[in-house]
Amino acid sequence: MNRGVLFAAITALVWGFLPIKLKVALGFADAFTIVWFRFAIAFLCLSLFYLLKNKKDLKILFKPPILAIIAAFALAFNYYGYLHGIALTTPGSAQVIIVSGPMSLALAGFLFFGEKINRYQILGFLVLLLGFVLFYFDKLSGLTNTADFNIGSLWVLSAGLSWGLYAALQKKLVRSYNPQQLNLVFYGLSTLIYLPTVNFTQISTFNFNQWGLMILLGLNTLIAYGCIGEALKRIPANQVGVIVTLNPLLALITIGIVTNLGYTFIDPENLGILGISGAVLFIVGAILVISRGKKD
Repeated sequence: MNRGVLFAAITALVWGFLPIKLKVALGFADAFTIVWFRFAIAFLCLSLFYLLKNKKDLKILFKPPILAIIAAFALAFNYYGYLHGIALTTPGSAQVIIVSGPMSLALAGFLFFGEKINRYQILGFLVLLLGFVLFYFDKLSGLTNTADFNIGSLWVLSAGLSWGLYAALQKKLVRSYNPQQLNLVFYGLSTLIYLPTVNFTQISTFNFNQWGLMILLGLNTLIAYGCIGEALKRIPANQVGVIVTLNPLLALITIGIVTNLGYTFIDPENLGILGISGAVLFIVGAILVISRGKKD
């Protein structure tokens, strides 16, 4: 398997479990504290790695590229917007809507990076879009509080578009910089951005399990964004974007397993025919976009 595809697939896998962990974390910590903690853990781990491996690589922190600073702000907003959206919707729904990010990255690959597109990929985008619409309206039809769901969906959508900006800038930056050095800037600046919002009193009350979950969330950031940076360096942005869009399916499967086992900390994702059809179309569309063997 192409290493770039493998890195993107790892990101999709790691993110597939993320919304469940975030929903649980929201039960004992506020959104700002969770976001800060995730960036802080990732920054600490990556900084220690470079301290042991090559201290010279840390110089990027003192004179970061302007595009990296913009990308860091975009990523910082993505984290909060996504988490706030999860609080108002459901993990599965948020994970489907957040694909606006990877899809905007895929489109950026065609529009701004000169990546070629064939008729099968165009068809794939249309099928993906249809699948998303079917899934969204299926979820909307089963809700009593559609106002909160719509507001939450807008938060997640804006978070997704913000992520698309971050990833497009990252794609441009990896031509000149090491992806993990760029991550130092992203994690470090985002940690500083959210530092004034942290509830340290809340952190001091965490029990063993809560500390473990928060550390896992930080490691999720470290692994996912470490892999996404390497993927963007190796394969076209449109392929990275579409592979990552597959993570909602894993999230829905995981949520289904958890709720069927009798756990109540996550609301079940009740899908009708439209929702199931939308999920299937999602897979088909993604496969069409990723497949680049046939050319017009």
